[in-house]
Amino acid sequence: MPRLPFSLSALCMTIFFSALHSSAAPKKVFIFAGQSNMYASGAYIYEIPESLRTHAENIEYHAWNVKPGYDTLVDKEADIRFGPDLTAGHALSAYLPDDSLVFIKYMVGASSQYQWHPEWDSATARDLQLMQDGCYRHFMSMVDSILAEIDDYTIEAMFWSQGEKDTRTPKRARRYLGWFLEFVSTVRQELNKPDLPFIYGRVNPIRGNGYWHVDTVRRQQEMAAEQLDHAILLDIDHLKLKGDGVHIDTEGTLEYGKMFAEAYINNYGTSPVRIPRPLTSPRPQQTTSPGLFRVDGRQVKKAGLGASGLARGVLIRRTKTGASIGYWGRNSTSD
Repeated sequence: MPRLPFSLSALCMTIFFSALHSSAAPKKVFIFAGQSNMYASGAYIYEIPESLRTHAENIEYHAWNVKPGYDTLVDKEADIRFGPDLTAGHALSAYLPDDSLVFIKYMVGASSQYQWHPEWDSATARDLQLMQDGCYRHFMSMVDSILAEIDDYTIEAMFWSQGEKDTRTPKRARRYLGWFLEFVSTVRQELNKPDLPFIYGRVNPIRGNGYWHVDTVRRQQEMAAEQLDHAILLDIDHLKLKGDGVHIDTEGTLEYGKMFAEAYINNYGTSPVRIPRPLTSPRPQQTTSPGLFRVDGRQVKKAGLGASGLARGVLIRRTKTGASIGYWGRNSTSD
């Protein structure tokens, strides 16, 4: 059999490997953003099992404003924190073991929703008693620069945890809805993903101690979920807080990440799952009666709550036929 000339053989090999590369599945991109409860102000690496301390192997991780050493094993004395992306990553990796995942995480502690506004300006910020600069453009610049380095990808979802800052003044609390809707709309537009799933937690710092307008912001977060397509609002009232009454503790942060992952998988995955977890005890300061949730300080019966006790996550999702409300999460009677 005659041998191919070297140049022709090399060309064939190039074509073969190019075809092999092009047939690879697109990388799945997940974006995590927000303020301190996404950053991890209350959750410590040394308090969790070593098996959880690093991201799964099929996750390519990019972060801004994360302490050095986040993704390395640390000794018990190290003051290194983690965010909900850690357990979300383990859950998503287990669900998508054959896919390459890309996590982009961007956090600005104590940030107002206005600081994430695409049209932020310093004069308005001063009027709102905000001293920090706007962060939206820097956030999108980071996302764009990372995506530019990926040959083929799909943006799967954005996970968001923010709002506590805006519960501190009535002016910011009342304007939260408009800022939030513009933020989500612009992110989707600039990412060319009009149906980007946007999954976010409903704020619940302890009322008082400066956080006087919690119910106003919560109500507007609920209104946003009713108005937006592909928006999922998570009830995180059961997650325990640190003594400061605003930052979610280690156990709560582990649970928060699993809730993010479950919300994505059970609404946008090919097969629903229930992620194993240890029992998360209720927050001691939680005053809402079982089977109820609070809206603007009132206790409202949870519609559609069955005998199974399936009430760990409130989901408000906009559908083509209008707003619907349902519940997902772990069965509180069996965990």
